[in-house]
Amino acid sequence: MKRNILLMIIFTFIIKVNLANARVYYYFDNLNGVMKSSQTHPFDINPSGQGKVSINIESVNMTLSDIDKIFSISLSYPQDIESEDISLSFKLENEEIISKDDISISGTGNNRTLTISKAKKAGNVSITLYAVLKHTQEGIVSTNINVNNAVCSNSITGYGHIIYCDNDGYYLISSAKDLLHISEHQYGPWEEFILKGKFRMTNDIYFPSNTDWNNDGVIDSNDNNGWNPLGKSFSSSFSGEFDGQNHIIDNIKINIDRSNKGFFGYTKLANIKNLTIQNSSFNTGGYTGALIGTSNTTEISRIKVINTDISSGNVTGGIVGYFLFSKITDSYVNNNSNIDIYGSGGTGGLIGYSYKSEISKCYTKTDVHTPSDNRVGGLIGETHDSIVKNTYATGNVYGASFDNGGLIGYSSNSSVTNSYATGDVGLVDDSYVGGLIGGAENNNTITNSYADWTNAPIGSPRSTGGLVGKVYSGGTLSVINQDNACNFVGVNTKCQPADIAKIYNTWPSDIWDTSGSKPKLKNISN
Repeated sequence: MKRNILLMIIFTFIIKVNLANARVYYYFDNLNGVMKSSQTHPFDINPSGQGKVSINIESVNMTLSDIDKIFSISLSYPQDIESEDISLSFKLENEEIISKDDISISGTGNNRTLTISKAKKAGNVSITLYAVLKHTQEGIVSTNINVNNAVCSNSITGYGHIIYCDNDGYYLISSAKDLLHISEHQYGPWEEFILKGKFRMTNDIYFPSNTDWNNDGVIDSNDNNGWNPLGKSFSSSFSGEFDGQNHIIDNIKINIDRSNKGFFGYTKLANIKNLTIQNSSFNTGGYTGALIGTSNTTEISRIKVINTDISSGNVTGGIVGYFLFSKITDSYVNNNSNIDIYGSGGTGGLIGYSYKSEISKCYTKTDVHTPSDNRVGGLIGETHDSIVKNTYATGNVYGASFDNGGLIGYSSNSSVTNSYATGDVGLVDDSYVGGLIGGAENNNTITNSYADWTNAPIGSPRSTGGLVGKVYSGGTLSVINQDNACNFVGVNTKCQPADIAKIYNTWPSDIWDTSGSKPKLKNISN
């Protein structure tokens, strides 16, 4: 004889989160005659308290790329309840993430399935599942399980931490913990997804002084080396996309005498944009930049490095150390007067060493030093087969040996267009010092560019120039300035204001603002 009780079991579960054996029980309150829910008590199907009913959902992940994702539902109930008396239905909280038309329920007995054909985007979603016994007396009680973000394809999980994606498939970075998590997991099974992944920052991120840099749960001497860059070698370079979305990474630190260091160690075929790195320090062994140690075929745009101390060896730059087949635009380095960039051979305020690359609409306001080597520039230390246009550098440059320039230390087969330098250039020993370029070798071109230093470049009289210090034997240098203004190669002469104006008045007005005392790039903070 069937009981005059309508039993409705309600279970709320979450898409995109693992639910391992989530279980909800219901029981009949004998005194009050109503149904109640509990995580620990059985549901009494009659006043004598016999039997119990539960719903089990298998542990699953729902991803944006999943098609026809199946959730297994297991029903447990007393023997005197017939399975055909139990029907299943669902209620969807909203249809922004998943459409109700993409959800179906099938199966019989105690094994049922709920199939989601696809998800529209990542986000939060809750589905309520109803198991209904065919009786007449009504009683409805529900219980809620926490609703978490939907998991996107290949979410990065481990050690109790998970990084989710947005509806465009970008991993969302919102905390220092997230950054440390992807740094740690770039080795092992997640390597391909991280190094080829797409990332978006959703918050400014600050690393406190007591950061657990190696993410092992203990702050000790093992954290002294600081941040572990993304991309550990040429063969394991970061080749994805990183969009800072105009957010800040603050107080990142590296302190290790090894090369190819920065927020990224190595990049290849990557795209990095809209990011500020500030109040940070990099004390390394060379091939170092605040953003990238070695950049290969990488596009960089709208990067700011502010008040960041870099002390390294050969090939050191404010943003990138080694710049190969790459492009940077709309970026700058701006340091306080007490923060400098120190390196050895090939050190620049923006780029250390550039090869077959393009640098445009960039500037630096930082002093650049090398205590014991050569080829130092306010913007670029050394450039080969590269294009430099619409740039400037205002910091002072000091080198210990030859090829030091206010904009570029050494140039080979490269061109400079619509650019200037205003810093003083000093030299401890040797020669080839220029207000704009120190030493030029092979074939180079300078077009509508100038140096406007306060104190004359200091170097050997035979190879010091107001614009260019020295053209190497066998090389050619073509200077194409308006009315031949400021073409001082090997001649330590200062360019006059009237001649400077002749030059910058030829520059494109959509890029340059020439209304002030010094030209400035438009649409970039100065």
